[in-house]
Amino acid sequence: SGQVEFGLDARPKGILVASVERCPVFGGKIKSIDDSAALKIAGVEKVIKIEPTPDPTRLVAGVAVIAKNTWTAMKGRRALKIEWELPEGEVETDETLRSQFEKNINSNGEVLRNDGDVDTAWPNCKKIHEAVYEAPFLAHAPMEPMNYIADVRADGADLWGPTQVPGSAMGLAAAITGLTPDKIKVRMTRVGGGFGRRLMADYACEAIYLSKELGKPVQVVWTREDDMQHDFYRPSGMFKMKAGLDGENKLAAWHIKATTTSRYAFRGSSDPSYKTEVFPDGFPAGFVPNFKMEYLPVASKVPRGAWRAPGHNITAWLDQSFIDEMAHLAGKDPIAFRLALLGEEDKEMPYEDHGGPFYKTSRLKNVIKLAAEKSNWSSPAPKGVF
Repeated sequence: SGQVEFGLDARPKGILVASVERCPVFGGKIKSIDDSAALKIAGVEKVIKIEPTPDPTRLVAGVAVIAKNTWTAMKGRRALKIEWELPEGEVETDETLRSQFEKNINSNGEVLRNDGDVDTAWPNCKKIHEAVYEAPFLAHAPMEPMNYIADVRADGADLWGPTQVPGSAMGLAAAITGLTPDKIKVRMTRVGGGFGRRLMADYACEAIYLSKELGKPVQVVWTREDDMQHDFYRPSGMFKMKAGLDGENKLAAWHIKATTTSRYAFRGSSDPSYKTEVFPDGFPAGFVPNFKMEYLPVASKVPRGAWRAPGHNITAWLDQSFIDEMAHLAGKDPIAFRLALLGEEDKEMPYEDHGGPFYKTSRLKNVIKLAAEKSNWSSPAPKGVF
């Protein structure tokens, strides 16, 4: 209806708009800028160089064109002539990452869980199946591209825009401006899609930095192209799965080797690289007598972040798909196969992963049964539906 205020709608009186040209290669720096043509465009107020911060989740190298409106800012940006100093990251490609993934899934990784002994279990398995799953980088692509407003003054700062982390925006403003938090006011607009992308406050950082440099209120507006090229992507990875069935067609062994471009490793977190990449307590762990999980990270300059779930969007897909494959190998209905695996006893399973600290098998079974009921699982599917 146009009645609700989203970030792009917020336009305080006297605000200027910034459009930022960022290095096309992750981790690059600015060698030289020729802004003469941009400054000749009517309505362009100033061109400001953005210095990158050591933390890549805050500021990257860029050149901002400040103008009286969005169109003029973007027009001025297209007139810039920038020479970039490119890092080693320019040799990174899908092919080089894939080569590292393939090497890792055929190497020994960090053992995250090791129940029983999968190596001695294989000879006793009657049927064995292997599969490799691959997951690409994925952009968030929210309906509303990144944008944020900052009005930094000597006596305080006003911030407003779409974010999932107003506290982080305030903290970053304090670090950039030197103001105490009580002098910083954060206003929330509606978010035109968050999905984990707006857990990062890099775009708010840009607005705060530019307003401080300019001494005037500034709204940073990203284009859709900016949004796709400078996202914090869902990590890519490769997963080698192997499982075996005993003489009664029950799961006897399960082995997963996982390798990904860890989002925690990207931001230099003290948390382990595997966190939210794989889940050592995730089903069917705890229900297979011989279960082993290994993990190896892959270094990458591509920015990574949380993509709603934030790890289950991959792990649920590969675990549940591979359970389906094993049910097919066993000649059993996939739902019956899962329920038999969970058993009759109601157990409280420790779960130190995302969404823990435990889960109950009775609730999990009820969810599976309800999904089957609501989807008419027991009835033959219409032609063309699988």
